[in-house]
Amino acid sequence: MHIMRTTLDLSDELIKKVKVATGIKNKTKLIHIALNEYLRKIKRINIKNNYGKIIIDRDVLKMREM
Repeated sequence: MHIMRTTLDLSDELIKKVKVATGIKNKTKLIHIALNEYLRKIKRINIKNNYGKIIIDRDVLKMREM
C-alpha cells in the first residue's frame, strides 16, 4: 500500500464526535476507516441504482448446475 502524506482542514468538533462514536483515537486510522466506509456506501448506491438494468445473457439455472 502506498502512503500519501496530506494536509487536511477538518472540523475539530467533527473529529471529536467521530472519535467518541467509534472509540478510535488515531486520526489517520479514523480517516482511513471513514473513507473506506464512504466508498462502500457509494458502491452500494451504485449497485442499487443499477438493479434490474443489467441484462445477463446466461441461463442461471444451467450455471448453478455446473
